[in-house]
Amino acid sequence: MQYNFNITLDHRKFGEMFIVCGHLYAIDSCTETNSHIRYVVDLYNGKLLNVDLPFSNPFRKTTTVGYNPLTVVSIH
Repeated sequence: MQYNFNITLDHRKFGEMFIVCGHLYAIDSCTETNSHIRYVVDLYNGKLLNVDLPFSNPFRKTTTVGYNPLTVVSIH
């Protein structure tokens, strides 16, 4: 284990969470087709980042979120 993080977070407020490049992202809902990522924590610096990223979920009722760095996403 390289890092251990202790973050107080009400997990009932979010649909799913994932970590990419040292940032914890929390998706508002995994049951809605269109949702947002509003909660991002920089795990290296322990700072909450103010974001409002759209999250499209064509499948609805998602139980697991994965990250693929090879996928290019264009947000307009």
